Amino acid sequence: MFIIRRLIILFVPVFWIAGLELVKQNSGFLTPVAIFFLGYLFFAILIVCRGRLDGAFWHFLILPVIFAASSFFFFLFLTSELNFHLLVSLTGGALYLILHQYFTYVHFPSKYQPYTLENLTFYISIFSIFFIFSCAFASLILIQWSIFYLISVILLVMAVIIYKYFWVHKISIAEGWLFILIILLAQVEIFVAVSYLPTSYYVDAFILTVASYLMLGLSKNAILSSSNKKQTIIQLSVAAILLFAVLASAKWG
Repeated sequence: MFIIRRLIILFVPVFWIAGLELVKQNSGFLTPVAIFFLGYLFFAILIVCRGRLDGAFWHFLILPVIFAASSFFFFLFLTSELNFHLLVSLTGGALYLILHQYFTYVHFPSKYQPYTLENLTFYISIFSIFFIFSCAFASLILIQWSIFYLISVILLVMAVIIYKYFWVHKISIAEGWLFILIILLAQVEIFVAVSYLPTSYYVDAFILTVASYLMLGLSKNAILSSSNKKQTIIQLSVAAILLFAVLASAKWG
């Protein structure tokens, strides 16, 4: 039975890569592939959770679905063939990693390495945020969607991502609601301000991603009272270096 469950998890990246390659060849398969993959992802996580539609299942479902959906839409704006194939493989691998860790956590708790899910959730959340803001800025520039509509979507999806990030760190709503609100408001303000910059939507999204990285890390440390001066300086330094490197190499105008 465990072998079958592992195979079900293994087929998640297989269907992901095959589905996206099919959509790349024929965009008419976009909707069927999206529906099939989300259904299979739901099924795979249900199998991981021993067929129980309990709280753990819904919490486990959040991040893979958001990550898959955000990267799926992100790929629609990619023009480079090489980047497409590379990122499809990498995101497929990331989906496998998170589901494999869910499986280990539920079925083999003795083999689970402490803080693995916390760290993996953080990194996948950061990539999801980059994909989401890339799609938002691309939609604003290329499709000319209303900024108010995009803000509404951003608020909803980001609220869920931040909630999941806090949940995996065992931070309750009562402890984290104010931080969630502050982060959401800051993200919206930065999103509106950055939308006026004469840069590409990848650069704009990267700015939001770095800001989110900083806010998530500092908020978590503040709530858990685990922050120290050295850790804070490291996080600020990493954010500053990343922003400087990207903005210095970006094409303006």
